[in-house]
Amino acid sequence: LAAGAGLWAGLRKAREWKWQPDALSRVLLALFVINLGSVAMAAAYSGIHVAAGSLARTLLFGIAVYAFFYVRRGPGAASHGAPLIRAMFWTAACSAALACIDFYWQFPAPAGFARQYVHVPGNVSRRAQGFFYDSGALGNVCAFFLEMIAVALITRARVLPSASLALVAAGVALGSALMLSFSRGSLIALLVALAVLLVLERKRVAFGRLLAFTI
Repeated sequence: LAAGAGLWAGLRKAREWKWQPDALSRVLLALFVINLGSVAMAAAYSGIHVAAGSLARTLLFGIAVYAFFYVRRGPGAASHGAPLIRAMFWTAACSAALACIDFYWQFPAPAGFARQYVHVPGNVSRRAQGFFYDSGALGNVCAFFLEMIAVALITRARVLPSASLALVAAGVALGSALMLSFSRGSLIALLVALAVLLVLERKRVAFGRLLAFTI
């Protein structure tokens, strides 16, 4: 229902879409098309039921692709792109904080959650998941918005507020939830994204100050 409402919102404002292809847009579309094409291979080698599951996951990924173009090239870019991004950011920060609280207190898990646990001497704890189905999804969200903080600070974009206690608190919540999710793939993805950002924005980064701060 949410995806359908977003699609309808985009169709109602079709005249506000401005398609200007660039490298990032082409790569994102190519990735979606490749995933969509793999559904046929899944049907040929694994059957209709497996292909249906692959198609569902591809369409779920397509929601993120659509949201990207809606904010960057569609109606979201014209008037309310920045407020929408801020709302997403603070929602993710609150979700991360709740995931940390849930990990500490081990509240009863919602129905249909992935059974992922951390085994430590004398205790077995459920990994931080928050409202997500599994810890990997929480880790990916935290990694994405931590990268957003880094982009906003380095490029001085006005999408997020400048360095402040609120932004630091959001970063702490997101970083803590990422660590408590024990999602190594998400952590590696964040490190790779930060490295790419530093390479792309190397002219803006004072590496001496960055190294001193890191040490």
